[in-house]
Amino acid sequence: ISNDGTYLVTSYPGQFHVFSNYPNVNSNVYPIVNGSGGDFINQAELDDNRHVLYTNASSGSNRRIGRYTNVNNQTLLNGSTLTDPLLNAAPSAFKLNPYATGGVPPTDTATLIVGLKNGRLLKVLNADTSPSFSTIGSPTFIGSVSDIEFGENENEIFVTMHNYGVQSIWFTDNGGTTWRSLEGNLPDLPVKCILQNPLRPQELIIGTELGVWATDDFTVASPNWIQAYNGMSDVTVLDLDLRSSDNTILATTHGRGMFTSQFTAAPLSVLESQLDSNLISIFPTVSNGQITIASKNNLGEANMTIYNISGQKVYASKINISDSRNEINLNLNSGIYLVNINVGNVIETKKIIIK
Repeated sequence: ISNDGTYLVTSYPGQFHVFSNYPNVNSNVYPIVNGSGGDFINQAELDDNRHVLYTNASSGSNRRIGRYTNVNNQTLLNGSTLTDPLLNAAPSAFKLNPYATGGVPPTDTATLIVGLKNGRLLKVLNADTSPSFSTIGSPTFIGSVSDIEFGENENEIFVTMHNYGVQSIWFTDNGGTTWRSLEGNLPDLPVKCILQNPLRPQELIIGTELGVWATDDFTVASPNWIQAYNGMSDVTVLDLDLRSSDNTILATTHGRGMFTSQFTAAPLSVLESQLDSNLISIFPTVSNGQITIASKNNLGEANMTIYNISGQKVYASKINISDSRNEINLNLNSGIYLVNINVGNVIETKKIIIK
């Protein structure tokens, strides 16, 4: 949806992107592009100041960016492709520099940041006119770029990768000259997207294969990540969007629809929303064996039993469920386990993963 709320670009599988008026989406409907190539969920970025749409137009070994100008005027609509030797893999993420593209042309120019499937990060100056490509990523980037977001200025950039066995989160505060990993204690998870809290800029949330995770301070040497999925459960979160008027977050999942939450200026509290909706909570659900059991109620002594996926009991102990937290170190092999907690009339079973 354009920032002025007058039109909508809808994406269908592959290189198929359609214009329509908004909010009357059945009015003035026409294809911007309907061609071969692209991905099933095709990458695209709209510059609604200039009414330009950028897409992944790659096909086979041809690595290309599709550029469609005047998307809001079917008569003047024009398509072209951008190529460059630095574009040596298909695009997997786009992000317009909001600090360079906020004005109306010709007062400034469009700067497009492009992430590739081989981990390369490109900067495209004058993307809307005569593009100039350069590399701003790090040789240490491994994997496929899944998301690119700017921070408080155009020199601050966050980049995520959605592969296993790689450093998944990167940050630069000098426009890409140097990069720092924000991996911290995050489990080995593909990261799909990232979002900064505008009210507490040191706070980040990320969408992963196992829901939303958050850190209350990414500026420290090793950020501490916790799950904060607010009823979403362990579902893949593909996108995080911010409505800046009221700092509402929209999380788009694969299989469970969409969820909303809200950024605040208050410091991040560990899974407060999860504690509200569950009498007993266990976190993190993916760990090296160090878990925390918490409750907002004094439930007394409980029996805790852990089973492996074959149903064999591998751990049993008594714990005290109070309004404080119990930290437990489990010396178990890597795998998936079911934790059963029985206290009085309350029985809770949670799934955990030990890596």
